[in-house]
Amino acid sequence: MLLSQPIRQDYRDLPVGTRQLAGRLNSAARVVRWPVIRYAGLYPFQVIVRRPADRSLTPPVVPYHDLRTIAAARAGRSPDDPWDVEVSAEQIRTVAAISRDELATREARDCDVGISDLLAGLGTEAAHTINHPGNPVLIALAQRILDHLGAGLTAGSVDTVLLSSVTAPLEARVLDALGLAGTPRPEWCQHGARIAADDVHTAQLRWYDSNRDFLELAVQRHGNVMDSLGLLTSSRSV
Repeated sequence: MLLSQPIRQDYRDLPVGTRQLAGRLNSAARVVRWPVIRYAGLYPFQVIVRRPADRSLTPPVVPYHDLRTIAAARAGRSPDDPWDVEVSAEQIRTVAAISRDELATREARDCDVGISDLLAGLGTEAAHTINHPGNPVLIALAQRILDHLGAGLTAGSVDTVLLSSVTAPLEARVLDALGLAGTPRPEWCQHGARIAADDVHTAQLRWYDSNRDFLELAVQRHGNVMDSLGLLTSSRSV
């Protein structure tokens, strides 16, 4: 039996892609694939951008890009310039829907078990960051895997908060737009240290000076979201 997220062929130059591993099993073996979860509903400006030649390279301070910082870098703004932007509740809801739809598409194409249909209903506990789902998501996913296998078992509760080494700021306007109860978070928290969003923006804006290719890579990968948020055109700063 192989239980795995989808892994691309020759991952890190090793023959450990999901299809490669499945091909080594006997014909009676079962393969169950669940998705790599990316959910931007709570964090509409947060994205992951990879450089093809070095997919491990991440920006400084926190390993996530902010589309507002990317837009500021593309516009040649300085760290002292305003960088937040006005967006409507409808724009925030649109990004959440895009994120769920993209995940559902990947689930239908690559997976045996999905989770995208549950994310909106799990509120602020759905994710700590765009790619770190909360405990309710992980427990529900575990249950679906067990059910898919016909195991007759129940996924238990977890005493600790999983995947919480990094938590992103959670904005009041996002909670309002999505109709969620919860407490906004103004700061990042990484390994217990609180980090101001402005400090992350400043460090990453300067980093883009010597890593300009990430700006175009971001547009290529996330241009639809940037367009939905008005970040491919001039947006009013707040």
